[in-house]
Amino acid sequence: MGWLVAGGIVTWAVIRFGLLNWLGDTQHPWRPIVEGASWVAGIGALAIAVLAQPLQSRRTQREPDFSHRGFQARFKGAKVSKNGPFLLVNRACGFALDTPIGTEPGGDVTVWTPHGQRHQLWRLEAGGKKDEVLIVSMANGLVLDATFEVSGDVHPVTSENTGEPRQRWRLEDSPDGNGYLIQSVHSCRYLTIGHDAARGWGPWFEDRHSRSSQQWMLLLPQGRMAEVG
Repeated sequence: MGWLVAGGIVTWAVIRFGLLNWLGDTQHPWRPIVEGASWVAGIGALAIAVLAQPLQSRRTQREPDFSHRGFQARFKGAKVSKNGPFLLVNRACGFALDTPIGTEPGGDVTVWTPHGQRHQLWRLEAGGKKDEVLIVSMANGLVLDATFEVSGDVHPVTSENTGEPRQRWRLEDSPDGNGYLIQSVHSCRYLTIGHDAARGWGPWFEDRHSRSSQQWMLLLPQGRMAEVG
């Protein structure tokens, strides 16, 4: 906005003073035209600056754009296949949920730049009870596990599927319908990662507040929405 205002002032000054001085004679027939043009240019630049401000604000609030990687977000009203595979990408930091490379249970789950390889891909399976699911890694078949702890510095891991509550999850629509809140059945707390997260950080659990740090998008590596499973 600042450069538009400055441009308007400069344009107005150049036209008004530069050309008027060049014309010289106050009775010159072009003088009224030049004066009018200077005011039109100045007011026009100010109007453009004011109208552009909301657009700039919207741009700064826009979510991370993953289209260059071939991913597409889940939009309100669209359903995601229970079979996947898809990435779980946090809306606050833009990183994807990432499993350890390997097949040993107990590895810490972290976040990383989305790349769509198998250790970032997940599928949903029925958790045995209504509205409960297992979140299963496509890399090793291990499930997302909230561990036995319910408070303190708790981070999810991957483990063999035993069907226990700590391995079951509820997915709730985010307030705007463009993502999910992921709640642990075991602790009733929500998977969270901050906007200032760095690659390799582990997500944690907090009580529900529904801000972007608790919102996860389900993104497909092929850049299209999955059919209902």
